[in-house]
Amino acid sequence: LAERAKCDAPGHASVWRDLDFYAEGINGGYNWSMPYRENQQNRAKLVGFQVCEVEDEVNQSGWTFTRVGPFLGTGGYDWHDVFIDRMPQNPKAKFVTAKMFAPVDKAGALLSYPPVHAHHVHYALDNVQHWFDSHGDSICTEEMGGLACYLREEPEGYGLPLRESDSYSLDFILNDVRK
Repeated sequence: LAERAKCDAPGHASVWRDLDFYAEGINGGYNWSMPYRENQQNRAKLVGFQVCEVEDEVNQSGWTFTRVGPFLGTGGYDWHDVFIDRMPQNPKAKFVTAKMFAPVDKAGALLSYPPVHAHHVHYALDNVQHWFDSHGDSICTEEMGGLACYLREEPEGYGLPLRESDSYSLDFILNDVRK
């Protein structure tokens, strides 16, 4: 998380940049619904997508951070269903050594369940759906790490190889479970 903080640091070379889905060749969508209400509403909406790339000290590798949103929930278990095909790739990326999929507030602080249930987050590799996934109801108890369990790291010296020809996609559903 220390590397991600550089994206928000004033004056740091790494900054968040907005991506234009059309210009980047990215296919994606966002559907907001209230399936448990009497007058169920279902709306397609635009979704914001940002990327921040942080280089290591010798510019040989680094980290790629993405954020999607914001999402405005109304509570009552409304759904935010998002898919993004052809995720952008950092050409220097050779391995995935860690990942974290987690809902955050405006300041970037991790949100627990409740108020937000990360129903599922799937990161697919070449259409293999559950390559890297996360489910909100499987976060740890406080004694076992709490929200830190959203972070999954490979052991030192290990990683999942990335090829330039690989295609990645992301789909997730967040539920606003506030009353």
